[in-house]
Amino acid sequence: MGYFFSIQGFLYLIGCMLIPQVFAKTPPKLQMKAFLLLTAFGIGMMGPSQLLMMPNKVWLIALGMSLQAFGTAPAFSYAIPVMQNRCQVRYQIVEGSDEMLEGKLSDTIASLFNLSYALGAAFAPILGSQAYKILGYRKCMDFFMLILIAFITLMSVLFTGCKPYRDHEQL
Repeated sequence: MGYFFSIQGFLYLIGCMLIPQVFAKTPPKLQMKAFLLLTAFGIGMMGPSQLLMMPNKVWLIALGMSLQAFGTAPAFSYAIPVMQNRCQVRYQIVEGSDEMLEGKLSDTIASLFNLSYALGAAFAPILGSQAYKILGYRKCMDFFMLILIAFITLMSVLFTGCKPYRDHEQL
């Protein structure tokens, strides 16, 4: 089992290095949502998903762990720049016009991102263990896969207004 975790970390590292170059022309928000969907599918495969009628095979669990690691890398890499760009567009902050304001904005966004990550790390074991106790392992993984898909859908509706992606500088 230790090999599975080492492969997961290796794929996260590879994803962090390769994905920005491979998808350089793709809008960051679209990349983030696509890779979060890949992560959700990886979580479903780690079950293996009863909802998707996957067989209970060890290789599916290993592949799901790998997809989850590979999908997480770009989702985390692009989160802070996308939030900062969104705030600059929303509040009409011209880049380079006020270094102090941009520094405070960057620090605030990085702090909020790290706070949300830390809170997730603190509460995830509690919520996950309760879901596991109530639902069992395979249904628990389906549940969290569906929660992530619902989050991505909500994020798409709230932050893009269901509009098509245009110039990725405005995202």
